[in-house]
Amino acid sequence: MSVRRDVSARVLDQAGREKPECKRLKLVDTEVLEVHPDGKVAEERWTVDRCDERVGFRVGYPARAGAASVKREP
Repeated sequence: MSVRRDVSARVLDQAGREKPECKRLKLVDTEVLEVHPDGKVAEERWTVDRCDERVGFRVGYPARAGAASVKREP
């Protein structure tokens, strides 16, 4: 599974768990927030439309190999 597909699944899963009664989840935007010195993405904001509510998630990518972190924005 690609990293982007894995992160997408994790973001949508977390958004759904926070509001299980909502069955309409859609990724609507991604934005690069920070870049590692080597030019690879370090952090992104992913926005989900969850039953007409916009919800943001921060996705962090480690400089070395490893799983991305997904955290809900306040």
